[in-house]
Amino acid sequence: MDMTEYYCLRVDGSRVHLEAEENAPLADAVRKWGGKGTSLRVGASVFEQQYIAGHEDTLLCRVFRKADGTGGLLVVFDATGLLLVAEAASNLALVAGAGHFARMATYIRYGADIFEHGDDED
Repeated sequence: MDMTEYYCLRVDGSRVHLEAEENAPLADAVRKWGGKGTSLRVGASVFEQQYIAGHEDTLLCRVFRKADGTGGLLVVFDATGLLLVAEAASNLALVAGAGHFARMATYIRYGADIFEHGDDED
């Protein structure tokens, strides 16, 4: 059973908004891709991975830029697999969303480190 969530990412001023979205072509493409490789084809569009934020043991966000236009995809995983895909129609939305998830991944990793090493005397 595929439990991946799909969102449209929008920016309003300095706020990032994720709106739930049904996107069958994107869902099919992501299932076929399966997290392997650094490019993802959705219909006629190709998305190329630009960078990765986070850690595979906690939260990992792979950022893909649309090769032939503006915008891209944010693909978020946790230790159990794919969690969500957010599609950004603009470069601003892509960068703002990437910053949002990178910050979230950093906070989660920091919290996990504190929990894992809470008894250390450093």
